[in-house]
Amino acid sequence: MDLISTQASRVVAKALDGHAKRHTAIASNIANAETPGYKSMHVAFEGTLKEAIEAENNPGGISRFLPPGSLKTSHGFHINPHPSAGQTGHGASNGALIERSQFLYRYDKNGVDIENQMAQMAKNAERYTALSRIEGKSFNLLRDVIKGGGL
Repeated sequence: MDLISTQASRVVAKALDGHAKRHTAIASNIANAETPGYKSMHVAFEGTLKEAIEAENNPGGISRFLPPGSLKTSHGFHINPHPSAGQTGHGASNGALIERSQFLYRYDKNGVDIENQMAQMAKNAERYTALSRIEGKSFNLLRDVIKGGGL
């Protein structure tokens, strides 16, 4: 039994990776809010995360062909989670899909709504913080068990 690499820890790790990538995209959007012709980016990883959870919960399904914690790809722009595959798309990691907005907010064809991006940044930071606290608590619990204080 692997105490450190549980399904929950793998899911939290993938979610943290996705939120970190989303944070980078939002920061890029904010930095380019005044750049003419810039189209805002959005990182979508929840669907791939859900598929990974379902694959791990289905022992007779895809999970028996992929190593634990791996993600299957369902779109050509997804990164193949297997290092040996070597196929990537749009610089994404962990199966995240980076989409460019087609909606333009200003006459100079800039697609960044700065107020929306700031709200998205705050929401993403809160979720990242919550997930990192969950991961920290699980490691604290494991530490207590190892020390003998958790029994």
